[in-house]
Amino acid sequence: MKKSSITLNWEGVWKIEDDEFPFDIPDIEGIYMVISAKVINGTGTLDRSSYKLLYIGEAEKIRSKIIKHEVWSHWKKNNKDTIFLKIAKCQVGIEKRKKIERFLVYNTKPVFNEQCGKEDLPIEADTIEVINTGAKLPLKDRYILDTY
Repeated sequence: MKKSSITLNWEGVWKIEDDEFPFDIPDIEGIYMVISAKVINGTGTLDRSSYKLLYIGEAEKIRSKIIKHEVWSHWKKNNKDTIFLKIAKCQVGIEKRKKIERFLVYNTKPVFNEQCGKEDLPIEADTIEVINTGAKLPLKDRYILDTY
């Protein structure tokens, strides 16, 4: 049985306010997630129980892609909580990166992604596994799928 596995180390939590994007978001090849969360009054701390996964995407250059992303205003209009961005470096080339993105969307069903069916997943491996580390919430530690 073949196994395809990748570890994504999720970095940072960037707050997105009024379509103003922090300049320190890395412009790297990778996967990104957009989440919403409540901020605990007066502390600036995020209420982890309120995390909501809005979107998962991939990009050759994350900062360049998200700044131009056409749906930020839609996400903000349809969400009452604060919006945040998390990223994971994923330097595996566009084809594999898109497969990882589809796999995560299939497993997590973000609110604003078009949903993926099992037929949209890569079929060259018998087992696909994504391991999440770092600032991974609300994602699980690991997603695994047998494709046979």
